[in-house]
Amino acid sequence: MENVKLLAEEHGCRMGLLGNMLITVFDSTGKMEQLKLIERIQDPLVKEHPKLISLTVIQAVKLSTPSDEFRDASARLQARYADNLVCSAIVVAATGLSAVIARSFLAAYQLMVKPKAPQQTFRDIKSAVEWIQKTAPQPSALVGVTPAVEAFAAKK
Repeated sequence: MENVKLLAEEHGCRMGLLGNMLITVFDSTGKMEQLKLIERIQDPLVKEHPKLISLTVIQAVKLSTPSDEFRDASARLQARYADNLVCSAIVVAATGLSAVIARSFLAAYQLMVKPKAPQQTFRDIKSAVEWIQKTAPQPSALVGVTPAVEAFAAKK
């Protein structure tokens, strides 16, 4: 099993690549600098991998509502790369009431926006990877990746 290749780590955001799966880990609440980092990494990445699987892990200790500016910029970024996504899994690994609210908000948002690629929200990485394996067209390439993704997310 290969390890996740670290692409960038700054502003409480860590990005890595495993095959064509882009893994983004948020260790802090959403900041505009994080979106700029994602854009800076994804621009050249989609040239190399025109079809990406996105796995986002939100594990900030304290979850708070992102600013309107962050939400708008995030929506623009999502629209910009929509044609490059095979599927997108979002893991809200935090616990407590704020995590429940975050997962509920993300699920409702997905219903309202109706993204081009399948999207789903999860509580843990294992469930997200299992869903990706069922959803992505090349699941055999992703067999056994859960430990590598969990190890990458655990690095703080």
